[in-house]
Amino acid sequence: RSGLKLSAIKKGTTHYASGLAHVTKAKAISDGLGYGYRVLGVVFIHGETDEQHGTTTYGAEVLEYANDLHADYSAISGQAQRVALFACQNASGYDKTVNGSVCTPTILLTTAVDNPTKIALVSPRYMLEHPDTLHMATYGNLWQGRRYGAALGHWVAMGALPDCLRPTSVAMEAGNTQVLVSFTVPSGQLVIDREE
Repeated sequence: RSGLKLSAIKKGTTHYASGLAHVTKAKAISDGLGYGYRVLGVVFIHGETDEQHGTTTYGAEVLEYANDLHADYSAISGQAQRVALFACQNASGYDKTVNGSVCTPTILLTTAVDNPTKIALVSPRYMLEHPDTLHMATYGNLWQGRRYGAALGHWVAMGALPDCLRPTSVAMEAGNTQVLVSFTVPSGQLVIDREE
């Protein structure tokens, strides 16, 4: 369900219990058919409401949620492999002056970087079209789905969560004529398209 704070979907809530029920049923069906079963990860598209409400504990709550999902889903499936959290940064149009101290996209980036074996930051969403400033246009959902697919594919093929492209420093050049940005580039090369 959309529009909920993380505290409304974490362990101990009906939404969390619903997820456990789905995993339990899927495991029973797989067992009944003689197939193996494991949970690769959980897609996590979240943050707007916690940002709007100024949730200062958001990073700790995301990590707790990731750890709870792993513990509970692994207990059901019997798997040893980590149940990873695959997250994206929100790009909402909320008025940041209401709670200027909380920026969930930045908190999520920091939490993923600090916990690289538990949380994969799949991508930001700021560059995708949001016609109503909150929900992505159809093309954005397609693009985001491809990013999640690539991250899950990396997890399956490599056995490790993918790292994310991210800025490591930003500075204004003397004279305020250029902004200098340094990036962590996990693979390949960073190319800036100047045509658009």
